[in-house]
Amino acid sequence: MLRFTVNFGRYSWPAIWWHPHDRERYQKGSIVDIIFTPDTNYWKGQSKMQMVIEEMEAVDSIGS
Repeated sequence: MLRFTVNFGRYSWPAIWWHPHDRERYQKGSIVDIIFTPDTNYWKGQSKMQMVIEEMEAVDSIGS
């Protein structure tokens, strides 16, 4: 399992990837394409929206 934050401009979302592959390819600040499902994380009486990552691929450069 891998937990991280997805940032896009001034927006950010918590994300979880249950079965990451090649996780060493991704560093803080990596530009990626993602396929996700929106989900609600219920923990200790609180609920928060999160992205459940289905697939993630590193992008070689902006505009690729």
